This record gives sequence, structure tokens and C-alpha cells, in this order.
Amino acid sequence: MLAYLLADELKAAWQDLDITVAEGLSVLSDINTIELVFPNELRCQIIPTPRALGQKLLTDVPDQ
Repeated sequence: MLAYLLADELKAAWQDLDITVAEGLSVLSDINTIELVFPNELRCQIIPTPRALGQKLLTDVPDQ
């Protein structure tokens, strides 16, 4: 039931972007962390800036 509620919310939020929920989730699934490992075993994780559509999906949400 929760999945249906989430899908309805995403569909409403993304209706102006002309994208289906499945397509939007596919775009968002491409956003990953990158772990940099330096010679002294120091590790750093970063999240790259999403592509344009991914950024729109994350930020262009109407107020409710």
C-alpha cells in the first residue's frame, strides 16, 4: 500500500516534467556515491552533482 501512495505522490509531483514514475526512478538510481581511496588509506566519499533531469526531479517539487 505504501508503494502505491509513494507512486501517486511522485506522479503528482512530476506531472509537469512529462516523465513517468518508473522513468524518474531510473534517472534517480543513477545518482551514486564515489569513494576515493588515497595511498595512506584515507577515504573520502562524494556524491556527484546529478544531471539536469535528476536535479529537476529532486528540486522541482510543488508545495503542498
